[in-house]
Amino acid sequence: MSKKGVRVIFGIILFIASFLVLAANPALAREKVIVVGDNDYPPLCYLDGNNNPAGFDVDLIVAVARKAGIDIEIKLLPWAEARKMVEDGKADVLLGVNYTRTRAKLYDFTEAYLENRQVIFVRSDNYVVKSFDDLRNLKVGVQRADVALDFIGDYPDITLEYFENQQQALKALGQNEVDAVIGNYYTGLYWLQKLNLENKIKVVGIPLSITRYGLGVKKGQNQELLKKLNGAIVKLKTTGELDSLKTKWFGESPYEKRLYFNRIRTYVIVGIFIFTTILLFILWLNRLLQQKVERATYELNLAYRELAAQKDLMDKMLEHELNGIITLDENRIIKRINNSALRILGITDKQLEGKHFSFTPLKDYFPEPFLERAYRGQTCSLNEYRVVVEGQTKFLSINFISIPSIRAVLINFRDVTEEKKSLELMINRDKLITVGQLVAGFVHEIKNPLFTVKSYLELLPLKANDPAFREEVINILKNELDNVQKLINDLLNYARPQNSKKEIVVLEEVIAPLLNLLEPQFIAKQITVFKENLGFAVYADPMQLRHVFMNLLLNAIDAIQDKGEIKIKAAEYGDKIKIEVQDTGIGIPPQYLNQIFNLFFTSKKDGNGIGLAICQKLIQENGGSILVDSTPGAGTTFTIFLPKGVPLTVQDEKVG
Repeated sequence: MSKKGVRVIFGIILFIASFLVLAANPALAREKVIVVGDNDYPPLCYLDGNNNPAGFDVDLIVAVARKAGIDIEIKLLPWAEARKMVEDGKADVLLGVNYTRTRAKLYDFTEAYLENRQVIFVRSDNYVVKSFDDLRNLKVGVQRADVALDFIGDYPDITLEYFENQQQALKALGQNEVDAVIGNYYTGLYWLQKLNLENKIKVVGIPLSITRYGLGVKKGQNQELLKKLNGAIVKLKTTGELDSLKTKWFGESPYEKRLYFNRIRTYVIVGIFIFTTILLFILWLNRLLQQKVERATYELNLAYRELAAQKDLMDKMLEHELNGIITLDENRIIKRINNSALRILGITDKQLEGKHFSFTPLKDYFPEPFLERAYRGQTCSLNEYRVVVEGQTKFLSINFISIPSIRAVLINFRDVTEEKKSLELMINRDKLITVGQLVAGFVHEIKNPLFTVKSYLELLPLKANDPAFREEVINILKNELDNVQKLINDLLNYARPQNSKKEIVVLEEVIAPLLNLLEPQFIAKQITVFKENLGFAVYADPMQLRHVFMNLLLNAIDAIQDKGEIKIKAAEYGDKIKIEVQDTGIGIPPQYLNQIFNLFFTSKKDGNGIGLAICQKLIQENGGSILVDSTPGAGTTFTIFLPKGVPLTVQDEKVG
């Protein structure tokens, strides 16, 4: 394509673009921007005595044009004609337009530069009309095509009288031709001054509407012009020129003063109300708090008196408590020690409270490892802890009780020396009774081997020369004497006093010798004894275990009338070993089950009520527990739980 062709195309494009811009912005197509407005809307917009445009809006558009850098031509016409020129595109800017939803469909509005008010004017002697609602059934004057018509039209019970301008409407009001006039506040004040009606007509109520008031251009057109106008209005606001124009044309009107003072009065009343409310609330709150404080003080005093009474009662109880009580705080300072503690430990110094535990004689009676465990939150105890007090041996039962919430420790202890002696006496008494029961069977059992020995000794002279007979006699005599010796050893082992000491012991080693001792009684009553899993080891005192199982086995033998079974079996149960002693005897009546471990309780005619109580005591001292279950006519099962030791495998076997 030639350069000439390119220039032609470029020219066409430029022409089309220019046409589109001018079509969208008609004002740019004119040498001057045509501005139209109302010719009779003082002091906003009107023609003066020389027929020249004047008013606030005129001064404002001149200032805007200067700031925007545009040339303008101002034409003031009747309001309806001015609006039609803009809507027909014959003018570019409409002066002094109140914003309404209806007008927003016809015009694009600039930034508002004034808030226009539509108010009610009535005669000064009218005290009936105070608000818009009072206009019902009255004749009201209004300017034709005025913005007030947008909301008055919704009230058909108001009779409207139309006028060409607000001046005519106010004249008619002054001459009593209408009851009220609705119009622009600023225009109304202007004409009241001009017509000398200031003392005859007044403004009542609050503004019916407060609308944004600015410039308008035809909807969808002259957008570039609209931007320039907006920019200029913002500058006038920023520089203060707009406020100067308002002061020039409107000054400070009586209504503005009244509105200002009403506003101030409202603020003061609201402020006083808020202040009074807050003050009353504070007084109420203060009184409420005072009542709560008084109530809390009363409750605290009451609680203090109750605590003091409880403390006094606790002090008396502690002083009369037979157990020794010592309390230590988190730093091991002795906070409390009662008289029983001093008496049990033989301490004469009563001034131990407030001293450190480690610097008192108490440290010699309570082992440090247990005290340390209590401070770590573990409650622990010692049964029959041996101490020496004033040269005498005593046994103490001690509980170290942790109190984690205050990191304190309470030591509760008692002297069980006499209890231990009494228990040992009861155990020995019970053991003697048991030995007496065993002796009857033992005498019967020993007769058989002695009779055999006697018989062979009588035959020996007759067959002394027979080597085979002599050998047989020697073997038989040895076996029989071994049996007698075993019976005697088992009886002595059971009856002989031994030192109490916990150790790892296999159940088989404890129970088997007892079964040997009781074998004559098993045979006499045709009782079959079964053992199962007795290879488990427990941590306990073997002497005390022998006493417990002997007692349970004798009770089982007594319960079986004629022919029956006794089963002894063990199994793991968590960190314990569970041992069951079952019999097929007559059982225990249900009403006695909760009492059989009570000391001196017995359901037997010849019983003493000591055996099972001692069994429970011994099992508990070995860290275990004992339970009973029985069905009358079917049998009884005693279940024992003991701390686990080292297991040992032993074959199950049947005895008897």
